[in-house]
Amino acid sequence: MILYIAGVNHFDPMCRGKLSQWLERLSDNSNVSPCFLAAEWNEDYFLKVKSQRKYFRQILQKEWPHLSLEALDVLELTLGYEADTHIKIFPEVELLWLDKGRWINPDSIKKYAEERLTVLKSCLQNDILPKDSLGALEKISKSIRQREKPFSFGNGRDKKYARLIIKRIEKCRSDWAIVIIGEYHASEDRQSMRSILENQGLSCKVTFL
Repeated sequence: MILYIAGVNHFDPMCRGKLSQWLERLSDNSNVSPCFLAAEWNEDYFLKVKSQRKYFRQILQKEWPHLSLEALDVLELTLGYEADTHIKIFPEVELLWLDKGRWINPDSIKKYAEERLTVLKSCLQNDILPKDSLGALEKISKSIRQREKPFSFGNGRDKKYARLIIKRIEKCRSDWAIVIIGEYHASEDRQSMRSILENQGLSCKVTFL
């Protein structure tokens, strides 16, 4: 079994596009569909967050009226992108919800779009966004990357993630699967999900996006 792991930045607006391209390459290089795709989400929370995308677009447009339609299209889809970027590429793949059962404050989920806007504004620190779509997205991406450490410390979920993946592998009929996870969980830190899986003898091919 080979696990193809995408280590993503949850806040970087360029990541969805990079993830889509990465998934396309996996699809092009395999004649067999992945056994499953694991995403760092709780299904119920994801659906609630996804429903806020249109609202997120509205508050982005209010905050930055000069943003192009193309930039708004990209930013709108960044909410929860880890759990649905694959749909056009692997429409039939089973989704393994790694955060199933995880409790998050309902207010945080309800205000997810507003909190994401706060994160973007905090990273930009009143910098002026370019009017062209690519320039604006690259500016946001760079600001986020500069103001975050490459990897944050784990929060104790890595053992759970590894356990769920190993359990699901026991039912697999194909020899590969996909995991879309935050950067730390895919890192070589000895407590990360990746390290736990590798210590169990699994082959992990990691790409940081």
